[in-house]
Amino acid sequence: VKNIEVLQQKTYGVYFTNSDYYTVNNVTSIDADAVGIRNYLGHHGTIQNSSVSGANWYGIENYASTGNCIINYNTVSNIALPDNLGLSGIGAWYKGSGIYTQNSVTTAYNAGQINTIRYNRIDNIGYNGIHFANEAIVE
Repeated sequence: VKNIEVLQQKTYGVYFTNSDYYTVNNVTSIDADAVGIRNYLGHHGTIQNSSVSGANWYGIENYASTGNCIINYNTVSNIALPDNLGLSGIGAWYKGSGIYTQNSVTTAYNAGQINTIRYNRIDNIGYNGIHFANEAIVE
């Protein structure tokens, strides 16, 4: 997915699931009510050179991946701000982060496959700038 702009989506700006060896490059998501860019259950992916602004749950969410995902050179801003909250609020008490990543429970399948978050600009976030669960490298 590259070179697109998505505005004012009800839930997700860009959402993909069970995707392997994916690349999101130069994507702009503005004012998604839930998440700007979301990967669910994918691995060996890259989200780069993209911009997310105005989402209420997460700017970029890499959830339950099996690892080796890289999130780099992105700009994430104005996430989970009280003045912008829609009907879903921030989704749950633990949401509202600029970048969130979570590896699935480590198994023989994904042992040593760690997500990497690096070289991102994170500005004006309502809860956590970067939130990671299980293993991650943050630079």
